[in-house]
Amino acid sequence: MEYAFSTPRTLLRGLEREDCTIMADFYNNRELLEGFLFPHEPVFPATKAELEGLVDYFKQGNWFALCVEHRETHKPIGFAAIKPYMVNRVSFISICLSPEFWGQGYGTEVMNTLLEISFDYFNMRKACLCVCSFNERAIRSYEKVGFEVEGRLREVVYRNGRYFDLVWMGLTKNDHGDTAASA
Repeated sequence: MEYAFSTPRTLLRGLEREDCTIMADFYNNRELLEGFLFPHEPVFPATKAELEGLVDYFKQGNWFALCVEHRETHKPIGFAAIKPYMVNRVSFISICLSPEFWGQGYGTEVMNTLLEISFDYFNMRKACLCVCSFNERAIRSYEKVGFEVEGRLREVVYRNGRYFDLVWMGLTKNDHGDTAASA
């Protein structure tokens, strides 16, 4: 299999319906599930059939959905997506990695590649993402690659009996170039 995009430790390929078995592991992992962010609706554990519908939605909705594989083992370790909005040249980015790969720089590698795809492949001028305020590890990771907090929607995410803020972060192509050059 050829991989169009990669990092030093990962390979990124198009998301396929066959990946739904692995996605089901993610959607049925409470630690991951709590961090998933669909602010307009709750996220519940999902079946393979439900996730096949999600993959179809990504493809029909012009999402650039990717499976992230470990370079050495080819084992899927996460998923990522870019939704390019061509008129305004702004993309929305999403990433989720298995907890066993947290805190080791994998997220930074993959995010930098997603930004390259967004800015260089899709010619976007800005990338955005949303994250729950309790996910401080993710916020630090996003700031590391240059994202800045642009706003907060206060108390719109309900998890474990509490409300949390939705943090909106953004990064322009010019600012990413400055960040990449200084890294």
